[in-house]
Amino acid sequence: RSTPLKSQSKTISNLRTFSTTPLFTTLIRLRCKVRARPFGKRQNQLTRRKISSLSPEPSDSTCTKMATKTLRRLLTEIKHITPEAHANDSLAAKYITAQFRQFETTEQQHCRAREEMQFAANTYLCYLESVRKLKELNATYSGRGERSIRETADMVGFKLPHDPK
Repeated sequence: RSTPLKSQSKTISNLRTFSTTPLFTTLIRLRCKVRARPFGKRQNQLTRRKISSLSPEPSDSTCTKMATKTLRRLLTEIKHITPEAHANDSLAAKYITAQFRQFETTEQQHCRAREEMQFAANTYLCYLESVRKLKELNATYSGRGERSIRETADMVGFKLPHDPK
């Protein structure tokens, strides 16, 4: 069994491997500091309606709820990876939480690519879930040598007839 420090360093190395991908790199470089400008006096009500109907953006509360849900799921997956009791104190959890706080959008800020951070977080979440499910499948169906007929039938989902002796 590995020590918590080794498993934590494995988690960080997985995070670093993922952070070298172009998608995650653009997430890090993305700065959402462009102020939202109100409509000018020259634009009439019809133009405002056209613009709002063309690009319906989700409200800030909806984006915040989605981001919170994604953050919780990410932290849950990190808990599955780390064997230690306090997974929220791990370096990976602190890094992800800091990134979510850094790129948090408020009503005063307008982020041009609002969905980009959410997309990168969902991609990393999918990666972590897939790795966990792969480990479960490998543990279930790993090659342990010869299996009995009953074990093979149970694994496939068949039931053997009862043979009274």
